[in-house]
Amino acid sequence: MEREGILLWPSIRPGLACQIRGLLYKFRPVQVGGCEPMVGGRHKGLSLVELLVAIGLMAMVIVMAGVVFRIAVQTTRLARANAEVLQRLRVITQQLDADLRGLYKQGEVFIGYVARRDPNAIGGHRRLDRMMFFTTGGFRSAKAGLSGAIYGQVARVGYLLSEKTGDHGTLVRFQHVLTSDISLPIPVDPNTTGPGPWQAWARNALFQYDRLTIQQWMQMPYPAKRAAILGMMGVDIESGTVDDRYGPGVDPADPCSRDLVLSDLVSQFKVQAWSERLQRWVPEIDPDGDGSLVDCDLFASGNLLDEEKAGYVFFTTEPTGRVWFGHGLAGLAVDVPSADFYDVPGLGKALKFTLTIHDSKGLIKGGRTFTYVVYLDR
Repeated sequence: MEREGILLWPSIRPGLACQIRGLLYKFRPVQVGGCEPMVGGRHKGLSLVELLVAIGLMAMVIVMAGVVFRIAVQTTRLARANAEVLQRLRVITQQLDADLRGLYKQGEVFIGYVARRDPNAIGGHRRLDRMMFFTTGGFRSAKAGLSGAIYGQVARVGYLLSEKTGDHGTLVRFQHVLTSDISLPIPVDPNTTGPGPWQAWARNALFQYDRLTIQQWMQMPYPAKRAAILGMMGVDIESGTVDDRYGPGVDPADPCSRDLVLSDLVSQFKVQAWSERLQRWVPEIDPDGDGSLVDCDLFASGNLLDEEKAGYVFFTTEPTGRVWFGHGLAGLAVDVPSADFYDVPGLGKALKFTLTIHDSKGLIKGGRTFTYVVYLDR
């Protein structure tokens, strides 16, 4: 059927009919059957406004896709950083738990409390504590020394945060396995009164043993014991001061010293004990959290922390044992040689460790701080 120059095929779809009409007739399109035929064989194009809107929408989609991708990448990297930090924490806490589970309370325990001012730390202070004690268990020297690996059931172990690189340090753990093998050379003469040889012993992973018994170690002359603690722990028990020149450290040029590394990227190692009398953990720099250091358990000059002094507890049955704290704990003084282990301030039934650990990429600003409690009355 034909009418006014328009071909109508009812059996053909309207859209297809429009296309055919556009091919057959080159004149001005006429609205037929709800469709508009093509002009000159071509569809009508988008307007400028429609084109700009389409470009804008496409740009928004691209930007949003980039944001989503960036967030996904950052989330993945942060998750890996947290996993790295938690792995370091697990290594430290497992070793602390194993060593303190076998703590020999009839032996000798030294805990030194060192604090540094740090505006970026919680409370404005950071703790670099250290400890040394005897423990029981199964021990093996990491290095062969002169006659192969050394095994023993008792060891003297020490923990200390070594020299810092930037804001981060390395948590060092050394152990000296007690042995009665007289064929082994004596690492340090027990009468040595200079801290240098004692420090070298703590740093040298090739001699992770001690030929002295616990009793012989405890009965060392006081000048030698003072030198040993200063060399290994960096605290002078005579003057109550800290000397950062001493203590075990990690020498990058010496592969053997890597055996001393418990974890790197640690910026705080804090040791506290529960006080039944005060019903809080001690020592604390600002016990009531009011910003004043008048009640500081360590040492302060006015309202400024004294970084040169170190508090400590030196538990031993010998007369040299003592507790050295600031005025915040002045009322807890005890006669250490005759006191019960659980009554000594700084020891007690539990120790709380506070650790600040960082990731290797520096994604977690300031690191993450954890607390871990080990019960000593098990």
